[in-house]
Amino acid sequence: MLLLGCSDSKTKIEPEPDKCPPFDSSTFTGNHYIASYGQSLSRGTRALPIISDSQPYNNLTFFSGVLSLGEDTGADLTSFKPLIEEEKGIEGETPVSGALNYLSELIKNDECVSMGFETLAFIGSAPGKGASTISDLGSGTTHWSYLTEHIVAAHNISEQGGVAAKTSAMLWSQGESDYRDDTTRSMYSEKLASLYTDFIQLSREQNSSEQPQLLLYQVAAHRRYQKDDFQIALAQWDAAKSNTGISLVTPMYHLEYDPDNLHLNNIGSEMLGRYYAKVLKITKYSAKTQNWTPLSPKDVVWHDNKIEIKLHVPFGKIQIDTETVAEAPNYGFDIWQGGALLDIIETVSVADEQTIILTLNRSLNDDDYTLTYAKGRPGDPYVVNNQQGPRGNFRDNDGDNYTYIDVNGEPRRLDNYLIMFEDNKPRN
Repeated sequence: MLLLGCSDSKTKIEPEPDKCPPFDSSTFTGNHYIASYGQSLSRGTRALPIISDSQPYNNLTFFSGVLSLGEDTGADLTSFKPLIEEEKGIEGETPVSGALNYLSELIKNDECVSMGFETLAFIGSAPGKGASTISDLGSGTTHWSYLTEHIVAAHNISEQGGVAAKTSAMLWSQGESDYRDDTTRSMYSEKLASLYTDFIQLSREQNSSEQPQLLLYQVAAHRRYQKDDFQIALAQWDAAKSNTGISLVTPMYHLEYDPDNLHLNNIGSEMLGRYYAKVLKITKYSAKTQNWTPLSPKDVVWHDNKIEIKLHVPFGKIQIDTETVAEAPNYGFDIWQGGALLDIIETVSVADEQTIILTLNRSLNDDDYTLTYAKGRPGDPYVVNNQQGPRGNFRDNDGDNYTYIDVNGEPRRLDNYLIMFEDNKPRN
């Protein structure tokens, strides 16, 4: 398996002299706690059967399991055991094993940073709660207290064993229930920023030496909640753009869902974890870390009868994918005026490696036009999936670098798909 900056996992190749930049080697030692937190997708609801039933690296969880909560009979946060997924009712494969195991693989195979791999272990758990809004999960709530218990326990158990501990990241898998409760765009963005600030404080209270990161997906479930607008998806992008340390990893429309059209299946949940790992490797666990920006609009230029969309492309060039994601009208783009859909897009084309051109069948002489991507249309099915749900067909080719074979023996690519967004035509 070929990975970015990696040698084959069975062959250790020494780095060339001066190839690797100086870096803090302490980043790659000790125990690092990573929480899968949020609502049901953070806990692998309906992601069955489990995939991660063995531990290939040094990764750990608590003795009573990944899904253990303080309210559970027999909950035991006094010791660690190897990280494996365990079924708990309809909960199964959480994103945390896919994230931690793939992150370990990427570090092990990175010739610049692998030297400390044997003294590095990730600790993972999923203390969230299904059907919860962001308000249900923030500071002062029951499940925030469970998150706190897990952070404290991860540090205490580690230190009792003579191992330094850090709180590294939160994998924030949430947003669907805020469509149910009509949370506004601004309110969600503000609450997410506040939640992240409180998470940093939790880490500091345990004398963690690094500022933890928050990684999140972009929810694509508004149609599932019978909403025409995608305000929470937009709010998540707002929060990522406004807060250093919050990274929007991927939109959700391209992943595999359970037939209930709300939860990921086991393949999708494990793959989501790998997307989280890819971004954590880039932003935190590389010799030369980089900020992360997803495949996203950098500039939208409205012409008389044409719209030019310049993108930030994480790797390679943009391309149209109608195999992983079923072809959407206009490959996901729509134009609206006063909330009404206008059928005026004539062609959608790739102009160069980072530019998409929309040609229109009429001039846009007045105001109040909005361009959307992956919003879907009124009358579309009330589902979220990559065949019928709100979706788009543009991605880069980062899967040339990040690939793996899934539990069914199928090759999988971790390409970056264009995020869901909207842009308003400037007023004349």
